[in-house]
Amino acid sequence: MTVRRVRPHHVFGLVETESCAERVVKVVLPGMAPTPLLLETAIIVAMATAVNPAGFLEIGTYVGVQTLNVALNLSDSAVVYTLDLDDESFREIESGQHPVDRDISLRHLGCGKLAFEGSDCESRIMRLHGDSKSYDFSSLVGKIDMVYIDGGHDSTTVRADTDSARRLLAGRTPSCIVWHDYGNRVYPELTRFLDGLSEEFTIYHVEETKLCFHVSDPTIDQKLANAMRSYCSAERRHGAAGNPDGSE
Repeated sequence: MTVRRVRPHHVFGLVETESCAERVVKVVLPGMAPTPLLLETAIIVAMATAVNPAGFLEIGTYVGVQTLNVALNLSDSAVVYTLDLDDESFREIESGQHPVDRDISLRHLGCGKLAFEGSDCESRIMRLHGDSKSYDFSSLVGKIDMVYIDGGHDSTTVRADTDSARRLLAGRTPSCIVWHDYGNRVYPELTRFLDGLSEEFTIYHVEETKLCFHVSDPTIDQKLANAMRSYCSAERRHGAAGNPDGSE
């Protein structure tokens, strides 16, 4: 098995509503702080809407923009937990960090006020501090249905974060893990890790983004499979209509 490619509209199609008004979301517009790509934010929000988690864990707070995006679009009873390094844990691992990750950590530690501080949903966002490789997540067992992994991008850290996510989500349906930076040339280790992990269970890559996800829900898996089959059939029909003799 390899990482399966899906189009963004396949993910958006997982959110079933009766009106456009029910599909309205809130996101932070670019401009004031380092802001995630809007398409990637929309994908994460769509997956969160499909899974409807009671608890959402983000590994890698950075400046808190994606944290805020997620919290704004979850139910009022949902709790968002976000983990990142503090000064002490940064000093402990700094020498072994990927150079780009080190710069990101310094930006996180020096940003002062995080994006969600002072927002209406701040009370539903719980900050956690420490190195994710050694962090004790036991207090979150039974509380988390979705994990977003965007912390350290070396293979050791991504593997540890993935193992933690799988333990937290074990037996919970629906549940979802989302990884960021798949296909990013800066982090080839991460891409190789997810390619290898796709031999164990289904991982989807959303084209036009650097997001991959695994979902534990046979209904969602079936919806994606049906959507991909329909899409491929339509592509083949389109190709045959435009190129009936099969020539280039």
